[in-house]
Amino acid sequence: MKVAEKGWRLAALGGNSVALEWSDAAAGLWVGRLVGAHPGAAPSLPVAVYRVHTNRIEPGLTVFNGPQCLYTGADPAAGAHAVMEALMRVWALRCRDGLMLHAALMSKQGRGLLIRGESGAGKSSLAAWLLQQGWTYHGDEQMYAQASDGPWEGFVRPLCFKGDWAARFPALAAPPESIARVGGQTLVSPNLFGQDVLPAVSVRPGLMLFPAFRPGAEFSLQRVPAGQATMHLVQGILNGGNLNNRGVAQAAEIARVCPGYQLSYGHFDQLAPLLEMLEGSQP
Repeated sequence: MKVAEKGWRLAALGGNSVALEWSDAAAGLWVGRLVGAHPGAAPSLPVAVYRVHTNRIEPGLTVFNGPQCLYTGADPAAGAHAVMEALMRVWALRCRDGLMLHAALMSKQGRGLLIRGESGAGKSSLAAWLLQQGWTYHGDEQMYAQASDGPWEGFVRPLCFKGDWAARFPALAAPPESIARVGGQTLVSPNLFGQDVLPAVSVRPGLMLFPAFRPGAEFSLQRVPAGQATMHLVQGILNGGNLNNRGVAQAAEIARVCPGYQLSYGHFDQLAPLLEMLEGSQP
């Protein structure tokens, strides 16, 4: 992929845009890997600006936020990861209207599927598997949801896997440019799973899924009461300090209109009933 020697790009979530600038083509490639699958933001004044350039003396990246150096080192993947983490922190700190959630977001026919779980619950793996089943990927870590029937948005970053992700998807052949390893995690482009076009900026609210993956577990899919779904959402609110009552009322409003399901499984082969439920819920 050819990249301009210098350039910039806006990325936005929850109404706050961030600018990423690069000063050489190699740095531009890493910016593209990081936010190239994220839908472009409308022109607006960014709340933060990150400048990325490759190091002249040794391979690697240096990242600045204003005068502050966020990262400099020989591992460019670690530099890109530092930018990604900074973006998500900024969006959580700046979001004062709606919920910024630690959750994955998928969609089909413009209707969203919120996947909420703690780290290690299998959000990324389930998102990747759904992508292979024809769903659209909007992010596996952070999303924005307005209360009630407002739109849902996701940060379409690379899928972030912990552990041996390739063993979960043995049929995939991963070219080097599609993956990057940093800090025991593997960043994988959604293009590898079949997402070749940019997703829509936002989707309609739909269903909520609270998964728990455990090797050897039996399959279980159960509707949960709105109160229990509210508590799942509250545990994932990232901007609670900016909201009245830490966003509990907004979470309850979303849970009141969006059905929630508890999922337990031990292998993808068990998930045919999940697909049947999801497909049957489409309007």
